[in-house]
Amino acid sequence: MSNEMTAFFDAAAKNWDKTNFIDKNIILSILEHAFVEKGKSVFDAGCGTGVLIPFYLQKGVSEIAALDISGEMLRVAKEKYNDDKIAYICADIEQFETDKKYDCVVVHNAFPHFLNQKAALKNLSALVKDGGTLTVAHSISREQVADCHRNIPHLSVELPEAGTLARMLENEFTDIQYLSDDKMYIVTGIKRSKND
Repeated sequence: MSNEMTAFFDAAAKNWDKTNFIDKNIILSILEHAFVEKGKSVFDAGCGTGVLIPFYLQKGVSEIAALDISGEMLRVAKEKYNDDKIAYICADIEQFETDKKYDCVVVHNAFPHFLNQKAALKNLSALVKDGGTLTVAHSISREQVADCHRNIPHLSVELPEAGTLARMLENEFTDIQYLSDDKMYIVTGIKRSKND
């Protein structure tokens, strides 16, 4: 399936930025909920063409790991944002492994494309430092997300209700907050310390 997913996003990469509207205020709200702040390290899972990268840079983060399954999406992102703070990684988050940990792990507008959500959450959780945050967000409503994916059911799964996703994080995260309204969808939690 990852080959088909990669091919789909490779083909879409060239025109992606022309067809996707960015609401700056919603993005800033998402990053506030995610505790993306000056000096923090960020892992952006499913970064696409780098929609969030300029916002991370404006916040003064220390480093950005930008992962996507599509090499073409990453190529577009690199053309726009060539900064020493950014490491681009072409990989499938469901299979990605590293010993490195980050202050903030963010999934923006990508979670329905992680077809094995449990595997994705396990790997995402492993990337978060103790006391760091994991945030799954969309800058549109859950209903709009469903509409966007109606024509590609083989390349996406349903975005869980925010409360359901929050419960999926409970074993490894605390202070879980969620919001799902007609403008955005956010679920965020703080990684428990191994000593907790």
